[in-house]
Amino acid sequence: MTSGGIDIRVRIVSHEVLGVRHYGAVLSAADLAASAPVLMYAHPGDGGAAVEDVLLQLTVAGELAAGFVWIVPSFRSEELRFAGSSWTSEGPSSFLDRDVDDAMGLLDVALEVEPLADPDRVGVLGFSRGASVALLVGARDERVDRIVGFSGLTDFFDGFVQDVVEEALEGNPRDLPGLDELNERFIQPLARGEISIDEVRVELVRRSVVQYAADLPMVQIHHGSADDVVEVSQA
Repeated sequence: MTSGGIDIRVRIVSHEVLGVRHYGAVLSAADLAASAPVLMYAHPGDGGAAVEDVLLQLTVAGELAAGFVWIVPSFRSEELRFAGSSWTSEGPSSFLDRDVDDAMGLLDVALEVEPLADPDRVGVLGFSRGASVALLVGARDERVDRIVGFSGLTDFFDGFVQDVVEEALEGNPRDLPGLDELNERFIQPLARGEISIDEVRVELVRRSVVQYAADLPMVQIHHGSADDVVEVSQA
C-alpha cells in the first residue's frame, strides 16, 4: 500500500508471548535496501492498535519514514486493526505489565522477519498508555536506545494517582486508560480486605518507571500543564 507517497509493505504477524497468542504489525518501505533502525509505535488508550494510526505518522514524517522499520504491538485482549480486518490478541488484559512483554515479544519477531531491521538501533514512540509502555520497555530491554513519550504515567505513588485511587474508592472512578482494570483487580479488592497493601504496592512499583529511571536510555518527554487527563506531575 501507499502512504505519504511511500510504498509500504505491511506484515501482520502472529506469535506467542509467555504462552499467549499475540498479534502485531511490521511495516517497512517496499524498496528498503539498507539496514534500518526500528521504531516501535505504542498506542494510547484501551481501544487496541490501528495500523492506520502509524500510517498517519508516516505521512507526517515524510521521506524520513522510509528509513525506518516500524512495528505496532497490540496488547493482550485487544484488537489489532488494519484495512477493515482485525485480529485479537489472547489473554487477560494486563495494563502496563504484560503490555511490556507483548511489545518486547513483537520486537523479537520483527528482527526475525525483517532482515534489514537493525537490532542496534531501536526506538519506541508512545502516547499516553503507550508512553508508559515505551518507558517500561526501555528500562527492561537493553536493545532500546531511544524513547519519545507523550503524556504518560510514570509514578503510581504521586499525589495525582493518590487522588485517582481515592475517587475510585468512593465509587467515582475517572475515565483513564487502564483504571477499570486496576480498580477491579487491586483497588476494590484492597478496600474489601481481600488483598494486602503490600501486594498492591508490588503491582504499583512494577508499573512506576520512575523507580527505574537510572536504567533508561536517552528519553524525550512531551507533556503539557493543560493536560486534563494525566497531570504534568507525571513527567
